[in-house]
Amino acid sequence: CDESEKFWSRPNGGYASHVTWDARYVHPIPDAIPSAHAGPLLCAGATMYAAIADARIEPGGTVGVLGIGGLGHLGLMFADAMGYEAVALTRSPGKEAFTKELGASRTVVTSDPVAMRRSRRSIDLLISTVPTSPDWPTYLELIRPRGHATIVGITGRPHVIPGYPLISANRSVGGNLVGGSKRMKEMLDLAAEKSIKPMVECYPLTPEGAEKAVEAVAHNTVRFRAVLVAEGCDGQ
Repeated sequence: CDESEKFWSRPNGGYASHVTWDARYVHPIPDAIPSAHAGPLLCAGATMYAAIADARIEPGGTVGVLGIGGLGHLGLMFADAMGYEAVALTRSPGKEAFTKELGASRTVVTSDPVAMRRSRRSIDLLISTVPTSPDWPTYLELIRPRGHATIVGITGRPHVIPGYPLISANRSVGGNLVGGSKRMKEMLDLAAEKSIKPMVECYPLTPEGAEKAVEAVAHNTVRFRAVLVAEGCDGQ
C-alpha cells in the first residue's frame, strides 16, 4: 500500500502505552503465543512466512535459508512447519545440531566449495536474510530451474545479480517485506498451532532496560531478538 502508515512512525512508537488503530489492520494474538514472542513474530516471523507463502512452490519443495540469525532461524521453523524441506545455508561450520533443532533437514556450509557443488540445483526457493549482497553467481546455481530467490535482508549496498544464470534456467529474483493482513493472520495461526517460538532475550521496559537492549544489539550479542517487557519474561 503506497499510503500505509507505520506504527513506529507515530509519536512514542513502540514506547507508547496504548494506541488507537483501524480494526481492519490489527490482529488478535492467540493465547498460545506469549507476549515476548508476539513482537518478533509480527516482524521477522511475518517476513519469513510471507516470503515462503508468496513463492507458491510445490508441496514438499525445498526452501533454503541463507543466514541463520533473527530472520533465518524463524525461516527454518516456518519452512518446516509448512511442510517444506528446510535447508540451512551458513558460512560457519559446526551448526548442524542447532539448525536441526530449528527444523533443517540438512545444513550447507557455504564456505566449503565441495558442499556448495553438491548442493547445485537442489533448492526451489532461496531466501537471503543476510545484510549484504551475497555472491549471487554462486548462490543462483543452488536454485533449480524455474526456482526463485527472495531477498529479505536489508543492505545499503546494491545487489549485483548476473543475468545469464536467470535466463539459462528461467530463475527469478524478488524481494519481500512483512506480509499483509491475510499473511499476518495465517502466520499467527500457524505459530500457535505448531508452537513456533522465536529465540528472544528479555529486558525490562524501563529507560535502563532499553539502554541495555540497544547496547546488546550494537555489540551483536543478542540471540536473536531483544524484547522489552513490562514485567517478567514469558518467552523463555
